[in-house]
Amino acid sequence: MKCVNCSAEIEAQFCPHCGQPANVKRITFRQVFDDVQAKFLGLDNQFMRTVKHATIRPGEMLQAVLTGNRRRYIGAGAYLFLMLSLMVLLFDIFNVDAKAFFSSAYTIGATYGEERTPQQEFSDKIMSFVIEYMRLIAFLMLPIYALFSRFIFRKSGLNFMEHIALFCYIHAHPFWLSILGGILFSNLGISIAGWLFPISTVYGVWFFMDYFRMYTVGKRLLKSILVQIYSGVTLGLLAGVAAVIYVISTQP
Repeated sequence: MKCVNCSAEIEAQFCPHCGQPANVKRITFRQVFDDVQAKFLGLDNQFMRTVKHATIRPGEMLQAVLTGNRRRYIGAGAYLFLMLSLMVLLFDIFNVDAKAFFSSAYTIGATYGEERTPQQEFSDKIMSFVIEYMRLIAFLMLPIYALFSRFIFRKSGLNFMEHIALFCYIHAHPFWLSILGGILFSNLGISIAGWLFPISTVYGVWFFMDYFRMYTVGKRLLKSILVQIYSGVTLGLLAGVAAVIYVISTQP
């Protein structure tokens, strides 16, 4: 049998050259359902395995990916893009006002949508900037985190791109909490937005603690916290400057 993709001879279930399945079924409703179930809904597939292990043993998952196991888990960059896209999709399905939800983390005084002070209006414009460019910002911030991480954990042997992969997982996984929080906010009026940043920070420290086991517990904890502090301050300053420029440029 010849491969329909590269024309190589196939003697097993998959082509030895390109991985194309030997027996390809026709596209039907049943086949589409089976493909979706196998790729995303099954309990032992790549997606669910990535979600599970990113929660309970992220260090083991990252180690597997960095040592070349690219079939067992979703790639780091792909997982970040997938989670961002999934959040946007589910927010749209459940009619979640992303600006109102994320603004609820810091809004004081007038409730969202009512008459607001100049300070609150300024904060709203910054939040609009963040939400509008969320996916771009999520990827642009990775080199900053990776730079500090590589410097502080320089004896770990990871290169710059491997540190970026680490932070792709760290930033992607907490979006599950954002999705849940947005749905709760839209349907029940309950806001957990104020907890997103501290929980994400704690998760980042936990991820570091679970992976960098070549260091003592005390060093892991201290270095993990330092990465979060240095990166957070640097990104805060850069984001503040970018947001101010954005607000000024959009003034009538």
